[in-house]
This record gives sequence, C-alpha cells and structure tokens, in this order.
Amino acid sequence: MSSANVDLSDPKLAEAWKDVTNDKTQTNWVIVGLPANSEKVEVVASGTTGLKGLKTQLKSNTARVLFGALRIDALDKRAAIVSRRPKFVAFAYVGSSCTELQRANSSFIKNKVMQVFNSAHLTIDISGKEVDEMLSEKVLTKRLHSSTAAHKPTHYNFGDSTTDFSVEEIEAQEESDSDFDD
Repeated sequence: MSSANVDLSDPKLAEAWKDVTNDKTQTNWVIVGLPANSEKVEVVASGTTGLKGLKTQLKSNTARVLFGALRIDALDKRAAIVSRRPKFVAFAYVGSSCTELQRANSSFIKNKVMQVFNSAHLTIDISGKEVDEMLSEKVLTKRLHSSTAAHKPTHYNFGDSTTDFSVEEIEAQEESDSDFDD
C-alpha cells in the first residue's frame, strides 16, 4: 500500500482531533487506524483516561498498526500562580503481533496519516513491546522538556489531574541514576 492510497476523508478524524485539542473537553487522547482490507482511516478509540488509558488501549491492539495523539498539560507553577499550556504528542504504533507486511506498510503510510495531528509538539514511533518504555511519564517529560522554548514548564500532567510530574524531580532522578552508571 502506498501513502497515495490512504483515505483521510472521514470527518470523524478531524472531529476527534479537534476534541483532543479543545481545552473545554475532557478528551485527552485519540487513536486512529486502518481497518482490515481498507484504505480508509477510521477513529479506533478516544478517551478521557490520560496516558494510562491510552497505554491500555494500545496494549489491547497488538495486531494492529495505529496512530494517535495524547494531550499533556504543561504546568508552570511559580509561587501562587499556575499557568497551564497543552502539549500534544503524536505517535505511530506497530503492535507486537503485526505481520512483516503490516510493519512495512506502516512506514509508507505514516507521514500521510500523521497529517491528521498537524499541531503536535512531539512525534514518536512505538513498537508494541515498547509501550511502557516509550510512553512513560519520565521519557515523555524529558522529550517534551527538551523540545520546549525558553519558557519551560515546571511540571507535566498526563491526564490524571491529581498527579503532576515535576521536571526538577525527574532531572534529579536522572542524575542520581547516572551516578551508578560509572
């Protein structure tokens, strides 16, 4: 399959992405993919369960090639003021049970399908066995933080409004971990 054959005409694709990017909705992730024997990309799932819910959904689709995005809140907590800015991570996922043909086709169609998530701040590729590693709060915090401009956030929230991950704590943990590498 070539990327020229991929059909992105389903209006539900744009609607789902708009829902994830809308600050007034609770939806914070979306997954899209090609059904078997079809070239028309469809919405597979979306949710309000943050990173944990997204990972659960990906792990239950090990025989598929999927694409999607996650909204993460970048928080700047300084004194009594908290500012919140959404950050979007787009991804291409190849399940661990995919065939070689599915894997090969994914590379041909990825760039076209990823156009759906046109305002993502970060794009990553994930194989089925790497879901927990590539979609960990620590890895995403480091990657997002290195891709931000001069005004960097102090915390990130991955869809669980009760848990904010401190950039400072993650960086300190990195330094501590590297002390044992010598």
